[in-house]
Amino acid sequence: TAPPEDVFGQLYAARAAELELEAALVEARGTPLFRALCARRYAIGAVELREQLDRARRWIAETEHVAGHSEGPLASSSVLAQALQDRARELGLEARVVERPELASVAAVGEGVVFVGAGEHLLAAVQVPRVVCHEIEGHLAPRAAALGEDRVLFRVGSTGAGEDEEGRALLLEERGGFLDPETLVGATRRRELALRHEVAHAARAGADFVELMRLLLRHGEPVERAYRTCERALRGGGLGRELAYLPAYERVRRAFAEAPSLENWMRRGRVSLDAARALEALERT
Repeated sequence: TAPPEDVFGQLYAARAAELELEAALVEARGTPLFRALCARRYAIGAVELREQLDRARRWIAETEHVAGHSEGPLASSSVLAQALQDRARELGLEARVVERPELASVAAVGEGVVFVGAGEHLLAAVQVPRVVCHEIEGHLAPRAAALGEDRVLFRVGSTGAGEDEEGRALLLEERGGFLDPETLVGATRRRELALRHEVAHAARAGADFVELMRLLLRHGEPVERAYRTCERALRGGGLGRELAYLPAYERVRRAFAEAPSLENWMRRGRVSLDAARALEALERT
């Protein structure tokens, strides 16, 4: 068995390489190289890609009844911000909540901060608890826990931690009933994830904005929502990060079913499944 410093050294080296690739992505924004680098950064195996595209298309077909359906009253960014702040305080987490008009998503988390998109009609009010679960339990809590760890790895993250963290956040949504296809909230969320996946898949294959809009409109998406989905998929010239969500969700679900103890490592900081396995093996020695 490799000594602790060798194990951590390998994890740090792999993370450094991932950060180097992400830096190259930033430099390549808006150039033909960008999509190729995105495919390297969010690499997905052919079998996994096919399985999750099949899942996405199945979810789209199963949720046709909610296409363009109103979810009821809308909530403002201030309502979401307050709900996020309240939940963070309930869990004893210190975090600023900051509105960001330019944010591509409804909300996003950094270390000690939660960003919220601005607007009077930001999202359906019934989706607020789901977003709170995803952002606070899924993203903020591990970052807060990492501050108490001796090893900085938990704070800077291991390779693939970003994707696996999203997978666990979706699993937390499932546990909270927010992916239940029998409810409007769950069916709507499944459809959103599935459409994002299909759009990101098409973007990686070279589809442009017009082609992506047409794809979504064929599925009955309202123009404004379709526009936002395309905007996310084509960030920087075709980031397509959403392609990683469903594979990560399935990967994390299977891993926790086989080895529930892996989740304890992911609660402690920004740790991927592979890193969690390595750290657990190290702990046993």
